[in-house]
Amino acid sequence: MFLEQTDLSGLSDDLIASMKKIAYEKGRKGFYALTLARSIVEPFLKLSNRRDLREIAFQAWSKRGENNDDNNNRAIIVEMITLRNEKAKLLGYESFADLKLDNTMAKNVNSVMNLLMPIWERAKIRAATEQTELQNLAKNLGSNEPLAAWDWRYYAEKLRAEKFSFNEAEVKQYFQLDRMIEAAFVVAKKLFGISFEEKTTVALWHPDVRLWEVKHSDGNLLGHFYWRLFRTFFKTIWRMDESAAVTA
Repeated sequence: MFLEQTDLSGLSDDLIASMKKIAYEKGRKGFYALTLARSIVEPFLKLSNRRDLREIAFQAWSKRGENNDDNNNRAIIVEMITLRNEKAKLLGYESFADLKLDNTMAKNVNSVMNLLMPIWERAKIRAATEQTELQNLAKNLGSNEPLAAWDWRYYAEKLRAEKFSFNEAEVKQYFQLDRMIEAAFVVAKKLFGISFEEKTTVALWHPDVRLWEVKHSDGNLLGHFYWRLFRTFFKTIWRMDESAAVTA
């Protein structure tokens, strides 16, 4: 879905820049692409002042994979569930869930449900309280519409700002990518005694890929660490490519 400048009310500069870049890569210069990638649609649902667009975005996001088009995967899911159930029965288990839990601490479905259900009941009570808070906030801000699923993140963000003076954009400056990478490597060194040295002169298969030499505490080479942190655009599909590879 492509938006115009007048559709961007409430959005952060970072989000607008990302949407503009995606639209440009899709050949729609001057527009802003609202995609179903989590890094786009979630902040859009939190920040957009356009309730009508939030509804469109939420409906498309929550129903992806179940529309009557080439991306409809409901039949595949039914087949997966059927085959998993057959596998469990052949191996002597009541269900696939019991099969998956057999070698875990929980051991069986009953143990999991005994843990989750008391939490679920308390969570429902808390969710109802939050719903009332959000509905009251929406009313105070001039909305007479019943709180819908596409409103929840939007008003939750405003409530968080009101209660805690929290601004996500201001916090981001303390979590710059290179600082977070450095922090991760510091932790790895403390835990495992290994060090990382980035190699910037090596030809790699994509400009987003970065390479580090990994060394033992004695300086001997342990292996190489390739890290690709960003989303990649392929034709009309956005996919998450938070991939990391290690070679020894």
